[in-house]
Parts: sequence; C-alpha cells; structure tokens
Amino acid sequence: MKNNKRGILLPAVLKLILAAIGIGVLFYLLSAVYLSVQTSRDLGLAKETLTFLMDETKAGRASADIYNPIGWMIATWPHNIKHGGEIIDGGIPKSCSNTGLKSCICICKYDLQSRVILDLTAADCDDVGICLNNEGFLIEGDATLKDSSGATIEIKDPLVTLSIDQTNKIISRATEEVGGGFGGGGGNGF
Repeated sequence: MKNNKRGILLPAVLKLILAAIGIGVLFYLLSAVYLSVQTSRDLGLAKETLTFLMDETKAGRASADIYNPIGWMIATWPHNIKHGGEIIDGGIPKSCSNTGLKSCICICKYDLQSRVILDLTAADCDDVGICLNNEGFLIEGDATLKDSSGATIEIKDPLVTLSIDQTNKIISRATEEVGGGFGGGGGNGF
C-alpha cells in the first residue's frame, strides 16, 4: 500500500512543479511585453518632448515646460570625461554621429537607482534615447556629470520648467520666483 501512495503522489508533485514553471515563464513573458511597450511609449514621449524643446528654441521662447518621460535625462553631446586622472573623449551617441551631427541634444533613459554615481554616457543614449541637432545650445544642468564636462537635467514629476537663454545659447532649469506658486498673488489662489 505504501508503494501505491508514492505512485499517486509523484505525478501530482510533478504536475505542480510543471505548473509553477509554466506560471513563471508566463509571468516573465508578460513582464517583457509590458516593459517593451512602456519603453516604446517613453521613446515616443521623448521624441515629442525633444522636438517641442527645439521648436521652442527656434521660436525664440524664453522658457519651456517639459513633462515627459519622467526620470529621463536631458544632455548635450559631446562632453569629455575624466577617468583615472586622464581626460578622454566621452563620445557622442550613435543616433547623432550616424546622421552626421557633430553635437546634439538628447533625452536618454538613465536608471539612477542602479548606479552609485551620475555618469551618463553616450552608450546610455544609444541603449534608450532620442537625439536631435542642438542648434548650438548647451545644457547647464542641476547635476554636473561626475568627472565630466557635461551636465544633465532630470525630467521630474509633475514638470520641469526650462529657461532658454537665447543670447548665450544655454538651456537650464528655471529658478522659482519668490512669492510665486499657489496663493502668491493672482491666479486661482489655491
């Protein structure tokens, strides 16, 4: 009778193990599809945002509000990197060099949680990013790239207001005015 119980139990355990493996594979595939769709959506938003920003610079605007994609970085290329006391060429993203651009402005995905230092590279923009001709503008960022002559601006929630200095050709994060914002004279007075 013992042998008979083992004979019944073994197929049941095997079915459970195969079911768990099947569920794991299904979960992995669904996660991969979701991440692919999300990245594709964010790349579309990045392209729209960068096109909007460059249109605002061409129109002579003094500022631009940037909403998406949240957590991505705006940077100009090329910039040099100090590595071990030696200055090396930080390169330029392939999406710039392949189109013949010598300098460009990019919005690139950058995972701050997985890195100890801020070291946005051209490879980051090659992996997931959009680049356009920067029309001579440079980024003066809220974070200077560690050991680098470049700078970035992170796109944050709910928005980032960028100041566009047409004279000096510099794009930077706009500074908040004293007394502005909610309840500061005029507006809705929330």
